[in-house]
Amino acid sequence: MVSTYIELLLDYCVRFYERQFITRNEVNKKIIKQFDKIINNHFETKLVPAVDVLSNEYCANVLHLSPEYFNDLLKHETGKSFKEYIELKRFEIAKEWLLNTDKTVNQITQELGFQNPQYFSRLFKKVTGCSPNDFRVPN
Repeated sequence: MVSTYIELLLDYCVRFYERQFITRNEVNKKIIKQFDKIINNHFETKLVPAVDVLSNEYCANVLHLSPEYFNDLLKHETGKSFKEYIELKRFEIAKEWLLNTDKTVNQITQELGFQNPQYFSRLFKKVTGCSPNDFRVPN
């Protein structure tokens, strides 16, 4: 009987916690936009070339949120974890640079914090279906 009450209480707590993501929809979208700016600024300024600097804790701190709350908010709004979202953004930036700059694949690899050009090319092909050089030069 006590466990039933505890389960009921925990259920209410979870529902209450998840409800805040629904009721704060506009605020959440602004936070995601701010997060996108943090990511873009990080790669545009190239202050630190290693992508590891962009941690969940760092971004949450800049956004004045707890890391746990920020991770839950990101998952609710985008369907992606922090790591998945960063990877997605890195590939979006890579595609943009391949189409709109004359940066080499090696430069893009280094500036976006990938291990090496071969690793980047393999992942890029897996994500887009073509190599970075084929993506750059349309058929």
